[in-house]
Amino acid sequence: MKTKWPILLLLNLAIAGSISAAPLNKKQIPSDAQWLIHIDLNKFVESQTGRFISTNILDKHLKKPQKNLSNMLGFDLNWRDIDSLTAWGGENEDPEKEQGVLIVKTAPNLINSLVGFAEKQIEQDPDSKIKKLTENSKTLYNLDNELYVTPAKPNHLLAGKSKSLLIKAIETLDGERTNLAEQNSFDEFLTGMDGIILIAAAQGLSNQADVPEQANVLKMANGGRILLAEKDADVCLDLLIKAKNDSAAIEMQQVFQGMIALFSLSQMQKTNAAPLRELLKSVNVSVNNKLVSVGLKYPVKKALEDLKQAVSKLDVNLNNKSDKNKTSADTNAGEPEDSVDSPDVSNKDKTEDKPQ
Repeated sequence: MKTKWPILLLLNLAIAGSISAAPLNKKQIPSDAQWLIHIDLNKFVESQTGRFISTNILDKHLKKPQKNLSNMLGFDLNWRDIDSLTAWGGENEDPEKEQGVLIVKTAPNLINSLVGFAEKQIEQDPDSKIKKLTENSKTLYNLDNELYVTPAKPNHLLAGKSKSLLIKAIETLDGERTNLAEQNSFDEFLTGMDGIILIAAAQGLSNQADVPEQANVLKMANGGRILLAEKDADVCLDLLIKAKNDSAAIEMQQVFQGMIALFSLSQMQKTNAAPLRELLKSVNVSVNNKLVSVGLKYPVKKALEDLKQAVSKLDVNLNNKSDKNKTSADTNAGEPEDSVDSPDVSNKDKTEDKPQ
């Protein structure tokens, strides 16, 4: 199961959307999907920690790239206007392709602008790296033989490296395929998601041959999911794993509890590990039938304090790097050019002074 893919596309497609929340829409995902990731960016920006990260990190460091991209495309882009990002994938049918589809929720006017830009490039340059094709009555755009992109009603943009999987995604949105709302193959993993900022879920974990040795515990699981949310005064992270059987669930609980205990002991003598020790105290590991739950909470107030310190250090490092580069540039500009053609006078003088 491969989930690595051009996530930078998410920023490049920053677009005009609504201000309402954008929770996971199960109707957009086929029932046979093996993994999914959903980020509700509106909910993220509305949260206290998300608001701080947006203002002090994302806005600041994406301002220039967004401006450059807007100038190139001819219309304004802003990452804040993305409603949500959803990615899902199935079995890896083609080892040369990463089997995943990205769904960007956006506004129709932005889709029209992007389509207009692609059509203009194709019209002006027959050798353009953007190609338009029709497959099963579906219109697709291919970018440099690497990425397929297509608009989808009513306000979505789809992207993926696999043409067949992208067509499957379109058919799912059009109601031509069975979706998770009709047949929820993820069972308990997609319940209780109100207020969720991020969810990542996968099934068939024990069937994966490439599970790293450090994560062998996952070989006892049929599936799992991670939820991230900000509830009341806490940032909450919840890991839920479905074990193969009851005995495997108990064993997994003991493994997680042991890992947490050992890690806590390793931090006891570290003077700067107080926040981490406090976080570890909040971790709760429990079992309900075959479901192993690992939950932790961290006060929003403390999270904001940690973020402020991290941002301050980041700004200092960036300023120091900028000053260093500027000083280096000024030094190089003030140095005289080497005279490669100048004769070696000292050697010449020594030769002329030799007695005949």
